[in-house]
Amino acid sequence: MGSDLFTILTSIVVFQFVLLSFFLFTIKKGKRLSNLLLGSFLLLLAINIADGLLTYFRFYLQFPSLALIEDSFILLYGPLVLFYSRSVIYKNFKLTARVLFHGIPFVVLFVLSLVGYHIQPTGQQQMIQSAIVEHSLPVGLYLMIAAIHVHIFIYLFLSWREVNIYRTKIKDILSSIYRLNLDWLSFMIYSLAFLLVLSFTNAIIPLTSFKGYFDAGLILVLVFLFFFVNAIVIKGLKHPEIFSGIDEPEVIQKYRGSTLTSEERD
Repeated sequence: MGSDLFTILTSIVVFQFVLLSFFLFTIKKGKRLSNLLLGSFLLLLAINIADGLLTYFRFYLQFPSLALIEDSFILLYGPLVLFYSRSVIYKNFKLTARVLFHGIPFVVLFVLSLVGYHIQPTGQQQMIQSAIVEHSLPVGLYLMIAAIHVHIFIYLFLSWREVNIYRTKIKDILSSIYRLNLDWLSFMIYSLAFLLVLSFTNAIIPLTSFKGYFDAGLILVLVFLFFFVNAIVIKGLKHPEIFSGIDEPEVIQKYRGSTLTSEERD
């Protein structure tokens, strides 16, 4: 019953994330860059969830060379959320070459997986996969898992700070649509932060005396993901303008080209 529920929930969540990302990639209305960034984030999340399903059913024990290919995608979550937040908040936001620096941790983890896993013989890869399935990884790898969660948390904090600083600066001139977009960003950031806590808690369960509750923790994470993706869909249907980006209030545009100092414009 537990494995059936896990399979059903995972399949539904992956399908919904893929469908929503496809919608964001193809929608012609709204802010193109914002939709591409959010769609990319949701698609990578769907890939990692599907990978978890394959790991759960020991697929990689038979095909170990296919494992640990997309795990490094996790280190792109944080930058994508931060850039998405900025693209919604700032009308003229563009991706520049500087964003490549945010991809360094992703490249490092990808190279480490190549060196530490993919160059190993098949027998060694199967032993590693067996350790993953049996939750008998070395403590050092759990420290790496903790570092990955901290990495994502830092980016969520930066995104939250960006939203709140901007909200504070222009709180007296916010329209209802403007507030809706900022509230949408806050909702997404808080939801992802809660998901991060659930994920980390479940990741370290094998190190505790509650190891037998690992599967229950997985189902709890999937249930939250199910409600999260449906909340996005419902919000998008009720308020499609959340995928349109924020237009700068007229009072800000009025003084953008003036010779006043930033303090005088404020």
